[in-house]
Amino acid sequence: MARFGNGWTAAAGLALVAALSGCATSGQQHGRAARTPSVLSACDGVADCHPDMSADLDGDGRPDEVAVVGHAIDDGVDGPYWSPDAVPTLRVATATTVLTYRVILAGPVFGHVVLGAAQVDGVAGDELLVGFADGAHGHPATVVTDHGAGLRTLPSPDPYSGEPGAPEGSWGADSSIMSNLGWRCLPGGRVEEFVGVGGSAAAKPVTYTMWHQTWRWRDSKWWPVGRRSLRKHAPGDALTAEYHGWTGCGSFVAERPYE
Repeated sequence: MARFGNGWTAAAGLALVAALSGCATSGQQHGRAARTPSVLSACDGVADCHPDMSADLDGDGRPDEVAVVGHAIDDGVDGPYWSPDAVPTLRVATATTVLTYRVILAGPVFGHVVLGAAQVDGVAGDELLVGFADGAHGHPATVVTDHGAGLRTLPSPDPYSGEPGAPEGSWGADSSIMSNLGWRCLPGGRVEEFVGVGGSAAAKPVTYTMWHQTWRWRDSKWWPVGRRSLRKHAPGDALTAEYHGWTGCGSFVAERPYE
């Protein structure tokens, strides 16, 4: 029988440890709750899987690992991008399980396919902004959430329909000299939608007309808050920086390039 250096037998040491811990030598626990197992990695046992970022998707106050199965293409010209036939899959490791979501792409998405995390609908937990396609100046995207029933799409209150094959409920973001489209996250599960149209006479700065509408998430649906308002903006370049894409929404961005 093996002995420790102080002359104790292994059996005696095990018996003492079991008595002090309140656990029988059979491994059964007494007087304490079983510890919840944690998932160490979203990529355990999965090939071509890459941890991408952290976000609290399930709303338990702890960061969850977000990983992407698949890989971007780098042709040495435009930098890494995801093609529609890449069929990436998101894997989110929470404290108790791994959630998955198949990403639908209609066109190339440059940089990361996951473009950030933010609280959008006011329900506990973050949402993920997932790229859908990159246009000349537009970035239609999908918002992915976990409401306790696995990862699913959080529909837009005003679904984007400018891209053929856009997933149901896609969100649009756009910025150009003559048009703007974007969203601002507000407290209490509200988002403000803004749509802008610019016009100018020859050799004159662009003057923008912006339509604003606030929406609130309630009972699994977006509801309008107040009426749609119209605002005139004086000419200036600052408008495109303020009114396009996502503002005040965590780390949501139009493009999250590889470093």
